[in-house]
Amino acid sequence: MVPEKGWLFCLEDVVSKRSKYFIIFVIIFGIVYSIIHWGSRFGNPTTNQTFHQGPIIPARDISSFHLTDHLGQPFGLERLKGAWSMIFIGYTMCPDVCPMSLGYMSESLEKMEKEPQGLQGFRGIFVSVDVKRDTPDKLKDYVGYFHPSFVGLTGTKDEIDNFIRQLGAAYIIHSPQDPKDPETYHVTHSSSIYFVSPDGRLIDMVIEPKNADEIVQKSRALRGGRG
Repeated sequence: MVPEKGWLFCLEDVVSKRSKYFIIFVIIFGIVYSIIHWGSRFGNPTTNQTFHQGPIIPARDISSFHLTDHLGQPFGLERLKGAWSMIFIGYTMCPDVCPMSLGYMSESLEKMEKEPQGLQGFRGIFVSVDVKRDTPDKLKDYVGYFHPSFVGLTGTKDEIDNFIRQLGAAYIIHSPQDPKDPETYHVTHSSSIYFVSPDGRLIDMVIEPKNADEIVQKSRALRGGRG
């Protein structure tokens, strides 16, 4: 029989070893996390940064849909085809994500137009999910502010839902902040840019773009067939 004191020492030794291994694991995990986290934050921030270029989502066909553009003209699958499209969904009264993302899209188009490889042929499309407030006339002024080639799209709720579901996007229209004013509502929506090829296939996406260079590199990879 092991004396009581010796038994305690044995137990303490086991606990001590386990604690030691646990502490070592925590330290190693912390070092690895720090390298990844801080390296991503303080690495080359823009033009020299290498972004993920592989496809994030499996490619799939876009089926028939019916929307209305910012000039009041029908916009469906046939008009979507024929050019590379980068699509963003939102609403014109969005205070931050929409103007920032559309600004990145506009800047990326300007950069691509100057590239010797010739990345012309891309266009920006903004789909408003705010049926009540975003009329074609309002969309015309809004998208025109960012880039002359941008297309603004709207439609009925069912028409919009049919299209954005095919992209894998989503949105929520919240209750009005002021019960006496039904126009005081906010919208939560997806903040990714979706890429559709000239043959009408959803090819890839950029999740919450951080700058224009990220969009340019993704566009270059898509044109090069790398996804």
